[in-house]
Amino acid sequence: MNEASKHWSLLRAAALPMIPLFFYFVTQLEYLTTRSRDVFIGWVKQPETTACLLLFILCAFYHGSQGIGEIIEDYVPPGNIKTLSLRLNQAFFFILGGGCFYAVLAISFGKF
Repeated sequence: MNEASKHWSLLRAAALPMIPLFFYFVTQLEYLTTRSRDVFIGWVKQPETTACLLLFILCAFYHGSQGIGEIIEDYVPPGNIKTLSLRLNQAFFFILGGGCFYAVLAISFGKF
């Protein structure tokens, strides 16, 4: 398998779990749109919700990082700017995804 088809397969593999997760979160809109912090925190603390949120965060941020990386590779001219852009893209998604991951785990284990 060449590099391009491997990359394409990884993007599809990251997007695939987001389809059932989308339907799960649509059925959970009542908790996502609640005005009560306690109800929302209680919902996030449920083990299946925590697992779904963590899986969604992993897949969405990986997929987003790879998608923006493709845009950078296609439209930024080769050189130092392209390399810097790709590194900043990876750092941005890693830090933001890590923060989201930490927030869900902190809520789940009772820090909030």
